[in-house]
Amino acid sequence: MNKISSLRQMKSVTMYASEFMSLANTLNLNNNAKLLQFQKGLSPELKRSLTISGISLTIFETYIQ
Repeated sequence: MNKISSLRQMKSVTMYASEFMSLANTLNLNNNAKLLQFQKGLSPELKRSLTISGISLTIFETYIQ
């Protein structure tokens, strides 16, 4: 769980999602836990942009399933 907890988006969301899922698939996490952990690792800039735009972070559910 340590690796996934420390994972952060440094490049594209697609690259982050790929790395995230590689780690998540080795763990026994439900979809809600995956989504929360995925959101935690997103770049602050992306989170801020989504908030300003009024877009919910749940749009990333497709990346974690």
